[in-house]
Amino acid sequence: MAEMATTQQHRASFFNQASDCSTKSYYRGPSKSYTTNNNPSRKQLLRQVHSTDELMQPYHLLTIAIDSRHSCPDLCTFVHPLLPSWVRYRQLHFNSEVDLAEILKDDHGHVIVVARTNIVNIANWAVARRTNHTNTTSSDGVPTTGLFHNADERFHKGEIVDVYDKFDYVLRQYYQRDEDGKFHGYTLHALGNYTCGTKQQSLPLSETESGPRWGIHYVPLNAHTVDVQLLHHATSNYPTSLRPTNCSFIGRADVKRSKHERENMKIAVEEHGAELNCTVTYTGAFATGNSKFEYFNYDISQAKIGLSPRGSAIETHRLTELLRMGSVPAIVAEDYLFATFKSVPGIIAEDWPGVVQSMKKYLAEEREVLAANQIGAGTNMSKLEMLSREGTKFYRDLEACMMADMDFILKGAFGLLSG
Repeated sequence: MAEMATTQQHRASFFNQASDCSTKSYYRGPSKSYTTNNNPSRKQLLRQVHSTDELMQPYHLLTIAIDSRHSCPDLCTFVHPLLPSWVRYRQLHFNSEVDLAEILKDDHGHVIVVARTNIVNIANWAVARRTNHTNTTSSDGVPTTGLFHNADERFHKGEIVDVYDKFDYVLRQYYQRDEDGKFHGYTLHALGNYTCGTKQQSLPLSETESGPRWGIHYVPLNAHTVDVQLLHHATSNYPTSLRPTNCSFIGRADVKRSKHERENMKIAVEEHGAELNCTVTYTGAFATGNSKFEYFNYDISQAKIGLSPRGSAIETHRLTELLRMGSVPAIVAEDYLFATFKSVPGIIAEDWPGVVQSMKKYLAEEREVLAANQIGAGTNMSKLEMLSREGTKFYRDLEACMMADMDFILKGAFGLLSG
């Protein structure tokens, strides 16, 4: 019960932090600022100004250690965008667990290891680290180690079962559940569900439960390249009604772990080619084709709908790129689309012929709404436009919920939670 009370208090405190800070609202004029109390009738632009006290708050040091093998660190997804404000972090890379042990031999603080493979040896290092050190920041009196299992497209059982238990928590890309709803015997929740979901797992886990103390959390794929084109407000995407292309896709014709799925997509789309008006471009290799500017601003931003077939695994970076740019994802149903605190907004069906049929209905409804608006000078919104807006809002909310979960998990790993 004490742990549950700690959970509820944390959720409430995280989302109330903005209002709890000493803040003031200002009108930003052309040359100077005015407090809102001076002219309450004037239309105002509000800006939250955090107090100096927040800048002076205590902090805790974190090391993010990145395994250099298998395209890391340059092409790996990192966890630092999700870190809370009370963490000060450094990033470094290593070539083996022996190298890691040498680099961090005098570091008794919390470490997050980002790795794709060699998880067994890294886990054994984490156990040895707890055994060998005593001067730590953890409430248990031992150094704590988290794992970000990056790009585990194979769901390699040998690097998961009885291995994840050796870390204090695990973040992992790629979601999977077995017939019993478990993940190799563990409970796997999407990051963000602990704070924003309706069915929360009680953390920390009891000694009788399998898994690391602060849980195993699925982290949805981010954009493959977090480009400057993605750095805009969630509501500033171009309306679907003004986008000239009904749907688009650019990428490889097929990928080794998702054989024939893209061919099935191509066949379904081409059967309704003239009606759908889709732009489909196949490239010869991963991440090749148009420039990043062209990809985000032409291929995605000018398309009402973005075709999103499987990538190198079940998931694809493309889904996040579509959501962030306001292009409605068209995608075949997979478990991960329903794993987050809210199902991913999009055009979802059991197969590509079903996806295409749903696309046609959304496009037809938008044409009807626009025609009726033109006749009656109306401002009704199409279902497609609503899906576009829901998608950008969903991703914005998902990021906030994931950050809230990370705040709680790290406070547990740093020994900052009481009760």
